[in-house]
Amino acid sequence: MMFNLALILGGIQVIFGMIIKVFNRAIQFGFMYGVSTIGWIVLLLSFYISALLPDVLPMGGTIHLIILGISGVAIFLFNSPGKNVFLNLGLGLWDTYNMATGLLGDILSYVRLFALGLSGGILAMVFTDLAVGMSPDNVILGPLVTILIFIIGHGINIFMNTLGAIVHPMRLTFVEFFKNSEFNGGGQKYQPFT
Repeated sequence: MMFNLALILGGIQVIFGMIIKVFNRAIQFGFMYGVSTIGWIVLLLSFYISALLPDVLPMGGTIHLIILGISGVAIFLFNSPGKNVFLNLGLGLWDTYNMATGLLGDILSYVRLFALGLSGGILAMVFTDLAVGMSPDNVILGPLVTILIFIIGHGINIFMNTLGAIVHPMRLTFVEFFKNSEFNGGGQKYQPFT
């Protein structure tokens, strides 16, 4: 269930980034420049709804095929407004390739967080078993070895998980989310002594 939750949360954040991309394009260039991304959002949401609620929207059913057709028109014909139809089709194919490979990598990156959390829990269990199993039968030395393994082992595990809890979500935000929202940096140059 946690694996599926990681995939669902990854999909939600990626789609949210794409919604921001639609608004950004509509504000900067006009609504027509966001239609292709709206097509991708509708396409992805239709697959999510079909996978999670097959009774509501059966995958491959008539309604789903109509949604896919409308999405396809938006993706292939409105990806570059004002250009030749054949150029739009070619750009749509290229965009489809980039979207398919990019989305797969982006959403699977969220599974990395799940795997890191799972491995941290397993590592904690191993250190606990190690501390209890390796303690000698000596009344004084036994608890000392157990406490030493607990402190060192769990200290390493807590350090690694804390580092992972900071670095990996930041990477997901700066790489996957910002890429899907077409965030472009800007701002002012950092000049601390002026």
